[in-house]
Amino acid sequence: SDPVPTKPSGSDTPAPTEVIAMAEAPVLLPEPAPISVAVATPAALDIDQANLVIGRFAMAYQRGDIDAMSALFAKDARSQGGGIAQIRAAYDRLFEKTTQRSISIRDIKWRVRDDRAFATGRFEISQSHARDEKASVTTGTIRFDLEQHQDRVLIARLEHKARGT
Repeated sequence: SDPVPTKPSGSDTPAPTEVIAMAEAPVLLPEPAPISVAVATPAALDIDQANLVIGRFAMAYQRGDIDAMSALFAKDARSQGGGIAQIRAAYDRLFEKTTQRSISIRDIKWRVRDDRAFATGRFEISQSHARDEKASVTTGTIRFDLEQHQDRVLIARLEHKARGT
């Protein structure tokens, strides 16, 4: 029979059979840590914030405050008349020509897709012109395309069509 190996005296080295037995045993490796991948997903647009933007638009319009109105638009905003420079110029001219103005936006229907919201509704505008103080009323449809820009909701597109045009 085979002699039983022994540890050398005073040594912590295992006997050869112990090493062989360990080598034959299955090796258990620790479970790998789960891999997490950060995927950038658009923040869902908050309809309450979008409604506030439309309310601020109406207040700025009524006050004739071109700076407050311009701050509601994205830098690349569009309208029927062009980009942000044309939007600002058109409202600036309107505010200079009118002494009083109000806008009512109602019957808004919302459609939301990720970080964008689309609002369609009806408007009624009442204006008094500076030259003759004669009041005029215009009604029609309006559409706002709003986008989430970091922590703000901004107008990306504004379209309106007066009734009869």
